[in-house]
Amino acid sequence: MFYASPIIYVPEMIGGKYGSWVEFVSNWWPVSSMVRASQELLYNGTMPGLGRWVYNSIWALAALAIGAWIFNRLSPRFAEEL
Repeated sequence: MFYASPIIYVPEMIGGKYGSWVEFVSNWWPVSSMVRASQELLYNGTMPGLGRWVYNSIWALAALAIGAWIFNRLSPRFAEEL
């Protein structure tokens, strides 16, 4: 899925058989959505839509919650591992 992220291309440029799939992935895959928001800000000079902000915020909060849960679960053994 990393290679489907639109780092060096614009998904609308890809047509044909895979165009709709690439556009779907670039809008809904978490990394791609963050990249698209950055591209809109930097290259187009426009703010991403409210839907993209909400979607990215939900993924960011979910990643934070999962990371905090893993950290709290494994933190008693940190001293032993170091």
